[in-house]
Amino acid sequence: MIEAYKRELRLMPHILKMEQRGINLDGPLLKVDTNYYWGKLDELEELICQKLGRQVDVDSGAQLADAIEAAGLSKGFATTPTGLRSTAKESLINAIADDELLGHLLVRGSIATCLRTFMQPWVVQYEAHGRLFMKWNQIRNYTDTGARTGRISSSPNLQNIPVEWEELKEQLEKISYPVPEGLLPQVRKYIIPDKGMIFIGRDYSAQEMKLLAHFTNGALLEALKRDPSKDIHQIAAGIAGITRKVAKTLGFAVLYGAGVGRVAETLGVTTNEATRIKAKYLEALPEIKTFQKELNEIGRAHNYTETLGKRRYRSQKPSVVKGRFKSFEYKLPNYKIQGSAADQTKEAMIRYCETTQCGELVLTVHDQLVTQVPAYHAHVSLEREIFEKAVNGSFQDVLGYEIRSDESLAYNFAELKGTSDRIQNDLLRQQDVNHQNV
Repeated sequence: MIEAYKRELRLMPHILKMEQRGINLDGPLLKVDTNYYWGKLDELEELICQKLGRQVDVDSGAQLADAIEAAGLSKGFATTPTGLRSTAKESLINAIADDELLGHLLVRGSIATCLRTFMQPWVVQYEAHGRLFMKWNQIRNYTDTGARTGRISSSPNLQNIPVEWEELKEQLEKISYPVPEGLLPQVRKYIIPDKGMIFIGRDYSAQEMKLLAHFTNGALLEALKRDPSKDIHQIAAGIAGITRKVAKTLGFAVLYGAGVGRVAETLGVTTNEATRIKAKYLEALPEIKTFQKELNEIGRAHNYTETLGKRRYRSQKPSVVKGRFKSFEYKLPNYKIQGSAADQTKEAMIRYCETTQCGELVLTVHDQLVTQVPAYHAHVSLEREIFEKAVNGSFQDVLGYEIRSDESLAYNFAELKGTSDRIQNDLLRQQDVNHQNV
């Protein structure tokens, strides 16, 4: 416990610097795009009202449900625990009989979330301060703010910014709803480095699944030891004789405590089929079932489990939920794995901040860390090496596999997916200019 406490203390001044420095924004582009998407929101609301044959406040669940039913476009809404019609996204998908209306509502809801949660508040901050100032939650505090697992969270919540819109695009494709280029906002692109700097990102490769392999100490770990570069989900798929998609779904079901109902929904199969697939997965990887069983027993005994960084977790106390007695031992695998991922990421942040020569840690999102460094070839080369050593060296002496992380360089947060030719060419050109000046 002392070790975990000291780690948080070492990290605290670096978190404070991140808060005080803030994050640079491409304000002019942000303001132009914000106005554009408000216009798109108006257009979609008009299309929705035309479909429904009346003016309706789309943000009012009751009004929307009334209009959908009155227009004869409802297949029947699910109800909330209080008996009201549910207009949550999942309920809409199942209730609306008209695919075009459903597409309008799904896209409109996504744009509205981006505008109201991110873009418009960021415009306000930019106009007031010229920057975006974040509140970073290092641990869950007395106001119940922050992640229970110890993951660093933020306000505004960068963790929830859509990246590729994969889930939405998949839903829209199923109903043959065309999405025009540029209709879905790319919110991350407005986050940019300070003038004369570039972003370097490092992203742990399958961090949580590899930690699961470490703690279960079975076939997954042995395969990782033999080939650290191999995809962990493909490893699991090969062992269990299933597809990578199924293996990934089942792996995350273990990590997040999802039941077979959720697995069935994700895979698009029946509950019986999901139960069969899950049983096959756990039969091929019995160490995972043993891991879950041991943690459940720890929870029932009111004992604790420790994360990689020696933080201790106990199961929540049982309680009555919606009239039914419920216990929460099933959450302990998530606390142990996600908590360990938090320990590893925090240790990497400390290691980098204490060794950097000219970089500044800008932000952290899940298992990704982003720093900004002067856009000079020598500085970038030096910081890339320091950054890689800090991230890949975090708990390497403890873990039973070689830690890998993916590097990216970019001029904005959205482009942190690799090292673009543009940046490489810019750095080489700048290096040539320096040599000529010498």
